[in-house]
Amino acid sequence: MDNKIATIHSFANTMELLNPNWRQDQRVVLKATDYLENGIFEASSTLQLENGKSQSDPIPIAQVAIEIGIALTSGQSKSVGGRIAKIYKEKYGEPPSKHSQTISGQVLSVNSYTERNRDLVQIAIARYKLQSGR
Repeated sequence: MDNKIATIHSFANTMELLNPNWRQDQRVVLKATDYLENGIFEASSTLQLENGKSQSDPIPIAQVAIEIGIALTSGQSKSVGGRIAKIYKEKYGEPPSKHSQTISGQVLSVNSYTERNRDLVQIAIARYKLQSGR
């Protein structure tokens, strides 16, 4: 158990050196939490990989759209993202967390969605598809 606690401290210290604000990126926190819980409580840090995707795995809007059979431009993804944010806020009572992402050479703050939110992303894409006739 001491080794696992040392791993936690080492991880937190390393993240602090890389980005002092890392705790504000909910995706990183969720992934770290899943990894640590699996490693500590389930005695295997690789358990989440053996069980498939974690609910905290990030999902890009464009990837889900392609899975549904629609290719979105950057502008269309932004429009769908606004719809997802609205659905997310209706469901959870707060806006989605944000993370930094490089888009067209610029680092922008964008909404974060995970496998846990896949249904919301699919609903927003389907509504966009219906409305735009795509």
